[in-house]
Amino acid sequence: MGDCAPAWGMVGTLIGMIQMFANMSDPSKLGPLMAIALLATLYGALVGNLFCLPIADKLHVKLDEENVSRSLIIDGILLIRGVEEPVAGEGEAHRLPA
Repeated sequence: MGDCAPAWGMVGTLIGMIQMFANMSDPSKLGPLMAIALLATLYGALVGNLFCLPIADKLHVKLDEENVSRSLIIDGILLIRGVEEPVAGEGEAHRLPA
């Protein structure tokens, strides 16, 4: 969304400019239609950069933290499982030093 919002703002700008060029015979309508076209660009940039991208950055940090937690849990489970299994070539179970 953060990457697409400015592009959608540009689409709004193009629509506003098409309306503006369609009304070139009436100069009183050019100013308001140009304002609409420029506001579409502004809104797209604001939504993308002030809302969507910061939220995406926070979600990315949480995803990284979750991946670290998952890998620690998996490593712990594998370590516990490895402690209870016999070592190859030995008759007794492999244990970690206390």
